[in-house]
Amino acid sequence: MALDATVKGPNSNSYVLQADANTYFADRLNADAFTTAPTGTKDKALVSATRRLEAEEFFGTKTSNAQALKWPRQDVRNQDTGDAYDPDAIPQPIKLATFELALYLLLQGSSDPFQDSGLEAFDNVAVGSLDVTPNKSFKAGMLPAHIARYLRGLSLSAGGVRLMRG
Repeated sequence: MALDATVKGPNSNSYVLQADANTYFADRLNADAFTTAPTGTKDKALVSATRRLEAEEFFGTKTSNAQALKWPRQDVRNQDTGDAYDPDAIPQPIKLATFELALYLLLQGSSDPFQDSGLEAFDNVAVGSLDVTPNKSFKAGMLPAHIARYLRGLSLSAGGVRLMRG
C-alpha cells in the first residue's frame, strides 16, 4: 500500500504525508509509538486514521467530485477567525486529527478501538464474583475526546454547530 496524500487526488488515501507526521511527532511528548514505528507501519496508521475520519459527516461540500477524500471542502469557516478554509488545502485541524488518531491507533496495538465490545446491550454482566458494568459514555466507533476536539466546527458528529445568518 502506497500512501497518497495528494490534495484533491482521485486516489488519495491520507490527509497528510508521513514527512509531515514525522515533523509533528518530533516535537510531541509520548509519541514513541509513531516515531519508532517502521515506515510501512506509519503509512498504515496514517491511512487508517484518514479512513476513520472519512466516516465523519462534515460541513460544506467537496471541492471536486473527482477527489477521493472528503477534504478539502468549500463553504466551511474557521470558528476562530470566521474566514473560509482554503478550498485547495487540507485545514490544520484535519491534519492534527489525522496525526493524533494515527498515534492513538498505534498505541492500541493489535486491538481495534472502534469495534463493539459485545457488552453494548447489557447494563451489567455478572458471572460468579466477576461483575462488569459497561461504560455507557463510550460507544464503539466514537473518536477519543482529544481527537474529536480538533473536528469541532468541521464535523456534525464531533459537536459542530453551524450558524446561518437569516
